[in-house]
Order: sequence, then structure tokens, then C-alpha cells
Amino acid sequence: MTKILPLRITQDFGTEQVDIYPTLLITETLVILFDACFPHQIDQLEEALGNHGYSLIDITHVIISHHDHIGSLAAIKRRNKKLTVISHEIEEPYISGKKESLRIAQAREYNTSLSGEDLKWGEQFLNYLQTIETCEIDRTVSTQPEDLNDDITILHSPGHTPGHISIFVCSSRSYIAGDSLAIEHGKLVIANPQFTLDMGRCVQTIREIRELKPTRIYCYHGGVVDNTDNAGLDALLLQAEKQ
Repeated sequence: MTKILPLRITQDFGTEQVDIYPTLLITETLVILFDACFPHQIDQLEEALGNHGYSLIDITHVIISHHDHIGSLAAIKRRNKKLTVISHEIEEPYISGKKESLRIAQAREYNTSLSGEDLKWGEQFLNYLQTIETCEIDRTVSTQPEDLNDDITILHSPGHTPGHISIFVCSSRSYIAGDSLAIEHGKLVIANPQFTLDMGRCVQTIREIRELKPTRIYCYHGGVVDNTDNAGLDALLLQAEKQ
């Protein structure tokens, strides 16, 4: 059975502190990190791993949900050159730096509609995106579900970005969401809807998640929520379909 550990990592942005939850999945032969924190958080990640008895050198795979979440990936790979980095084939050019990040292009366009303090924030966000270090991908997956072993399946879950992927752990019926979902005030929400590139496809992905009937959902933004009766997904879909 796969052990699932959400790792709480805090980033101080000056005006606020933001918690994120990269997830560790552990089997007899695999130690998988799902998503790679913010930039320059490798020491915080090492400490969080150590709290559970693991180290960066124990990681066998890093799976990246989408190119926004590469954060400290290059630094992780420098400390552990033997690990395998996995992403969707659509996201690979953005993660490796072969193409400009879709999020950078979106932020640049979004800033043209801003002024004053909003524009100042927008420019800071754009500058932050442009400092994220790219990293080569070792293996890509496609739009079809791909089993990493007999318990862990990688799923294409587009909407937030075209090549967004997530993970389903069959034995515990756990869904590791990345940014296909988020949690706010204990409830499931659409992650950063203002930055979701295809809202219609995002809602379709949520319908597909509901069909999995996950008992627990792990979100990069918000942590973990119980979903035993699918009520959270039902409520989110009802709200999304009214908009």
C-alpha cells in the first residue's frame, strides 16, 4: 500500500505567508515527490523530508503537475542526479525552457489591463516567474492514464494548463490534485481561476475526478480534505456550472 505524506512548506512573501503542500508518495521501491515547491526552498524541503525520516537522496522520482510548479526542481536534481523527472509531454517544452512559459505570457498580457498598485503587484509576479530555473525532463506521459506501478496511476487533468497531470492512488482511493483543485476554508475550489487557461476543460476535469470517487483529495494549495461522499466535488461542480 502506498504511504502518502503531504509536506507543508511555508513561503514568506513579505505581505503574507503562503503554505504549499508538495506530496510524498512512498512504496517498497519508490519515493515520489509530486511538485517541487517555490524557488530556493530546497533546504526547507530537505527539512520537511527529514521530519519523516527521508532525504532528497532517497527520492526516486519527481512528478511535476504542470510547469508552474517546477520551483526548486533544478536544485533538487543537482542534489540527486539519479532521480527521474516526469511531466506531461505538453508541459515538457515549458519546463525545460525550450518554449516560454504559458504563465509568463499570460501574466504579461494580464498586466496590460492593470494600473497603480495592481500593476505593481503584476510586475512583481511576472519578474518572479521569469526567475524560475528550468530543468530537463527525463520521461514524459501522454493523455492516456499511465500506471507507475500497480497502485499509482498518472492522469492527464487539463484545464489549469493544457498538460496538467495528477495522481490517483488506487489502494486508498486518494487523488493528488496539483492545481486541478484547491482547498480554501476547508472546501474544494478551482485553483486560481483567474490564471486557469481553459475553464471549460477545467470543469470537465473536475467531473472526471468525481467519477473516480476519491475518498481523500490532496491539494498543493490547501492540504488535504475528506471526500468520502463526493459532496465537496458535487458542490463545486454545481457552483461552476452556474457561472
